[in-house]
Amino acid sequence: MIEISRTEQATAIAVGLGTYFLFDHFHLIPGSYEAGRIVAQATVGLGGGTVILVWSFIAKKKKDRDDPP
Repeated sequence: MIEISRTEQATAIAVGLGTYFLFDHFHLIPGSYEAGRIVAQATVGLGGGTVILVWSFIAKKKKDRDDPP
């Protein structure tokens, strides 16, 4: 896997938390404790995971462009 800098990690965490608050704002997180915890963990994981996947894809594309043919 491509190395991830602290800035990229912080961005992934911020997007994950932002996704959680967005889901909470639109009342998409169930009221029950267990179901709410599962959905909250999933939203943070998916939000942050998406950033990491996209970032690594962009970094790979950039690395491929920088390599000589």
